[in-house]
Amino acid sequence: LTAQRDRDFRLRRAIATQPCSTSGAQRETVASLCLATGPASSALSAVVWGDSTGESWGPLVQAWAAERQARAAVFSISGCPPLLGIRSPLHAHCEFADDAWKERLITELRPSLIVLTARWGAYVNEPPPGYRGLAHRITTSEDDPPTLASSRDAIALRLPATLERLTQIAPVIVVLAPPDLVRNPFAALPRQLEFRPTLEAHREAQRLVEGVVRK
Repeated sequence: LTAQRDRDFRLRRAIATQPCSTSGAQRETVASLCLATGPASSALSAVVWGDSTGESWGPLVQAWAAERQARAAVFSISGCPPLLGIRSPLHAHCEFADDAWKERLITELRPSLIVLTARWGAYVNEPPPGYRGLAHRITTSEDDPPTLASSRDAIALRLPATLERLTQIAPVIVVLAPPDLVRNPFAALPRQLEFRPTLEAHREAQRLVEGVVRK
């Protein structure tokens, strides 16, 4: 695991994922985010839009575009699910990634395909025990603070609305979330603790979002 972590760090430095991701201090780059790679005249193009999980798609998308002489871009905004019309006051950079540039850039790229990917369960479930980061909470309200309930309502309301809008541009694939580890493997392995969720726990964690997607 240590070797894999070190290799992952080196790969992240070697693979050019900028300017395809943004966080707080990069507000000025939002208007020009993710200039597409590949020939502008290509009949085949794809946009991947996601939270931080979207960044992990970068190398695959780049390889796909190069192999097929296609045009592609990845929008990756940490802590912000790929939904139109949401707010996340605790993750202020979500405000930078507002609906206007998301929709404008996607429309200007004229993609053949749009892929939405996120760690969906993080927005509709309680954080795991020992989690020390900010909770991923979103809301559709301009005034009320985000809560777990508002996050669930936002997913149920804005995911269908986002799909309805984006499917007017191109076909959309929604990638369901992979399992979340229940604890840090670096801390769990020396103590012989299990860090993988059971299939039942994973299904329960994804139940709300998968229900919305399938509906």
